[in-house]
Amino acid sequence: MIHLFPHNTLFLSLFAWCQPPLRIDDPVRAVLQARAFAAGSPHDCLGARRFAIHHEARAGTAHSVRAAFEAALESDACRGSAELWIRYLRFCCSGGRGGGAKERGGRAREVFYRAIGACPGAKEIYMEAFGPRMRGLLSRSELRAVVETMVEKGLRVHVDLGEFLERWKGEER
Repeated sequence: MIHLFPHNTLFLSLFAWCQPPLRIDDPVRAVLQARAFAAGSPHDCLGARRFAIHHEARAGTAHSVRAAFEAALESDACRGSAELWIRYLRFCCSGGRGGGAKERGGRAREVFYRAIGACPGAKEIYMEAFGPRMRGLLSRSELRAVVETMVEKGLRVHVDLGEFLERWKGEER
């Protein structure tokens, strides 16, 4: 049944649930690769990619989760998904269950700029730069550049950046 509906996350969840833990081969991953994510597959969709990421987070390693995000964001079905870019950015900001602070910061910055390039009109991606997860990862000049880009794109900014940066600086102490 799973081979007939590889994009159905309910079937995939049941299939994953009934698999014994600690198997060397992962049949769930094999089904996703063979059916849902094969080149030109009509079953490649955001839901299946989200399931694959969730499955890797539950059963895989930080590297396999990162690889699942990268594969999803390279696919035509998900390349422009602001939600998926934000989830990947937050995963990178959290450290992704591995890596030092410097590595985490570099990866998060790279993903942030890639996300802006992939979804230039998604205000929620720009706003991640000002959230607590990315605090200290971008310099003041980079934050100013983000605001300027938002204004250039016609995205509304309701806060004076100077006041925001002063309050942010005060909170860091």
